[in-house]
Amino acid sequence: MKLYTISEFKMKKIYLVILGFCSIVLLRAIPHIANCVPIFALLAGLSVNYKLSKKTVTLLTLAAILTSDLLLSIIYGYPIMGNYSLFTYSGFALIIVLQQPHKLIINTIVTTTTYWLWTNLGVWLVAGMYNHNSEGLALCYTMALPFLRYSLLANIIGTIAFTTIYRLTTANGILNYLGRLNTRQRNRINNIFH
Repeated sequence: MKLYTISEFKMKKIYLVILGFCSIVLLRAIPHIANCVPIFALLAGLSVNYKLSKKTVTLLTLAAILTSDLLLSIIYGYPIMGNYSLFTYSGFALIIVLQQPHKLIINTIVTTTTYWLWTNLGVWLVAGMYNHNSEGLALCYTMALPFLRYSLLANIIGTIAFTTIYRLTTANGILNYLGRLNTRQRNRINNIFH
């Protein structure tokens, strides 16, 4: 009888998916400033740095968002789904499709802003909070500017942090980093670990 094993490479990807899923759920569930969660940075890091496919990242994201919505409903009594949910979920799928592997900071700004534009269009269309005219749309986007600011801040910082962690924790990243250090700096690092 032949036993099938999962390669070490596939196991790392499975661990990353599980870690990404848990991270998204926890980031959304713990108390935070509204929209100050680096979800887009985490998604970019998984798809660009760790080479997870867009299909995997999309499924991971939608499952994690749905799970965290269920958790938020249980903990805080938030509605699980609403007439805005189509915009929220399709917005996450849209930003994954838009992600580009180059220029991560620009990518982060574009995806965060696109998500904000799309979901606030949804608020304007279905929430019943604003008049359905150009003034109502302008007011909707104006009132949502603080959310954009916090989201951009969290995602830019998150992108820098996740990319730095990736580069420092991969074998090539550590070797490249250490290769740029002078002898005195290398000795300091060696003294820390020995």
